Amino acid sequence: MVTARYKPLLSRFFDPLAKSLSRLGVSPSVVTLAGLVLVFASCLYVLLTKHLLVFCGLLTIAGLFDVLDGAVARASGRVTKFGAYLDAVCDRYVEAAVVLSVAVVTGYWLLSMVVIIGALLTSYAKARAAMEVPIANAEWPDLMERGERAQKETSMAKVVVSEALHKAVDTAIQLCGAKGYSKDLPLEWMYRYARLARLGDGADEQVVSLIEDGRRAAAEASGSLVVDIGGGTT
Repeated sequence: MVTARYKPLLSRFFDPLAKSLSRLGVSPSVVTLAGLVLVFASCLYVLLTKHLLVFCGLLTIAGLFDVLDGAVARASGRVTKFGAYLDAVCDRYVEAAVVLSVAVVTGYWLLSMVVIIGALLTSYAKARAAMEVPIANAEWPDLMERGERAQKETSMAKVVVSEALHKAVDTAIQLCGAKGYSKDLPLEWMYRYARLARLGDGADEQVVSLIEDGRRAAAEASGSLVVDIGGGTT
């Protein structure tokens, strides 16, 4: 469950290790199960000690096995449907074990149940949809793991939310008058944050320009019209 953004970097590190393990005859499924066992051990540790920071570190190490098993499978030429199925099942066990452990330690049971249900429903939805229509992994909107598939949408949301936040705080200050600008109310630091939101991750104008460039390139490739955000048509 490592994002696609960092997989090329991790592959340069794991590919030599994967080749060594494949020469030793280590099965990709063994690597997958080893990662699962490490997660279970990490969950037991946090239940006994309540050390969440160490728990996060152990989970990071365990998560690397999710990259290593695939690398071993490719290096040994043992990429199979069973391996992909086992990896997916183990991922669900990992999610359930981690969330339940956090719920026990923190007491956030309701939120934890929502997270678990959402994780399981995602897998169920894909499996159920595959019963009706053919679905390829590249086409499935796995946004939580591969956010680059929704890069345009998240950029648009950034612009809309930052502008709405800025307008809301600015209106609140206007209604409160001079007191809203002073430190007597929290509006003054809210305004600083709201203004920063329009600059963070790229100024709004720059983000809009990039969105338009992407839409125009896609439209030119398909031979369709492009409607600018400003209202014009090209």
